[in-house]
Amino acid sequence: MKRSDAFPSKYIGKDDIGEDPNAELILTIANVRFEAIKDNHGVEEDKPVMHFQERGSKPMILNSVNWQMIEKSYGPESDEWGGKRIALYVDPNIIFGGKVVGGVRVRPPAGAPIRTAQSVSRSAPPVGILTLDQAVAKIEAIGLTKDDLIGYLKANDRKAYNGARDTELVLNYIAANSKQNPTDPIGEDIPF
Repeated sequence: MKRSDAFPSKYIGKDDIGEDPNAELILTIANVRFEAIKDNHGVEEDKPVMHFQERGSKPMILNSVNWQMIEKSYGPESDEWGGKRIALYVDPNIIFGGKVVGGVRVRPPAGAPIRTAQSVSRSAPPVGILTLDQAVAKIEAIGLTKDDLIGYLKANDRKAYNGARDTELVLNYIAANSKQNPTDPIGEDIPF
């Protein structure tokens, strides 16, 4: 008997996918919502949990890496992920608490369309996360300065730049202040 049999979890874990290194579990996203999750010390913390459409499937607690992988394929708004399919697989190289423990990762299923700059609607922002240098370069390309960007971020209660959190905010700022052709979508690359 495995530990996972003796102490079953209500959330998807690596044992739910299988021991075969090529195994993957393909599921259809229903929704993502915050739920109170207890850690090993019994302390509750709100975490994003993905639920699936398939009957009997366990939900999955999303970590930042898995969120970013889904976001890369299906866009930054989790409310728009419903109906999309993802493949869950075991990555044996995941480290937790300084130990190699393995864990669940996600990717689009083989043959699934991937969100690219060409496949995104012309009004949607690009999927990539901008580093601070890239954000500054894009701001400067439309005639603004790094100080303009910093002022805008501070006005939006940002104490530091975080690409995963602030890319969309920067792109919206560019769109609102662009001195280029106003019909150019914010999803196209501005040369740096």
